[in-house]
Order: sequence, then C-alpha cells, then structure tokens
Amino acid sequence: MILQNASIKQKLQAMILLTAAAVLLLSLSLFMMLESVSANADATTRLTDLATVLGANCSATITFRDKKTATEILATLASQNDIAWAGIFTQDGDLFAEYQSPDLTRTDETTNKTIKTRFMLDRVKVEEAIIIDGETIGSFHIIADLSRIQGILIQQSFLGLGIFIVSMLVALFL
Repeated sequence: MILQNASIKQKLQAMILLTAAAVLLLSLSLFMMLESVSANADATTRLTDLATVLGANCSATITFRDKKTATEILATLASQNDIAWAGIFTQDGDLFAEYQSPDLTRTDETTNKTIKTRFMLDRVKVEEAIIIDGETIGSFHIIADLSRIQGILIQQSFLGLGIFIVSMLVALFL
C-alpha cells in the first residue's frame, strides 16, 4: 500500500483528495454530457424550424413544378454556415431540388428518406413534411455539419480538465 507508512493526517488528506477528485471528475463528465445533449437538441430544433419554414415556402414550387424557384429558395441556405446539404423531395420520393454547400461535402444520408431526425458522427439530418390543406405533397431534408459545435465542446472539455488539474495540484500542495 502506498500510504502504509504515512501518518493518519496524510491518509485522511489523501482520502479527501481522492474523494474530491472523483466528485469533480463525475461533475465534469455529467456537465459535458449535458452540454452535448443540449447542443444537439438545439441544433435539431433550429434545423426543424428552418425546414418547416422553407418547406412552407416551397409548397407552391412543388405544386406548380417550378424547380428554378425551389432551387433559389434553397440557395438562401448559403447564409447558414453549418448546412451541408438540403433537398426537396416530391410525394413520390423523387428529388425535386437540392442545395449543397460549396464548403461541406454531401453524405450518402441524403437518399435515406425514412428517418425524421438522425445524428451521425459529425452531422445531423432533419426531415419535415411539406403539407398543403392537410395533404403531404413532399418533404424537406436538411443535413447540417456539427463540427463547430463539436469544436466548442472539445474546448470546454479541455478547459474543464485544466481546471480539474489545477484544483488538484492546489489541494495537493495545501
């Protein structure tokens, strides 16, 4: 045992330090998990709202088969830095119009029309139905890149780990 020849005071200090370390690590882990879940939920909510609004704007383009206007509506997504791909599908499941970010690459997930919301390693996909008068005339799909959010979470993890190490060193030398 490491503390076999230590005094009772040193053994108590070691036990308190280990307990504090365990609590801090557990707190840091739970905080990071909560931040990750919250960031993903916020991204999904934002994308769902965006898909709903743009899908409603595209309803007439699907009805009148106006691909040019649909493509122009999708081009407004260029202002969103995290959108990798967006597409409008007809009721039959055919791709009607699409937008692809010049900075981000498309994945094979663009053709998977069975999933409403799906998280991939670094992306999230959201699908919303386009409805007119209670009838579904198509669907709007968006795939967003989560690398910016992941970068923030990694920075927060390193910051938390740094604070943990400093607090343990301070406690050790007191």
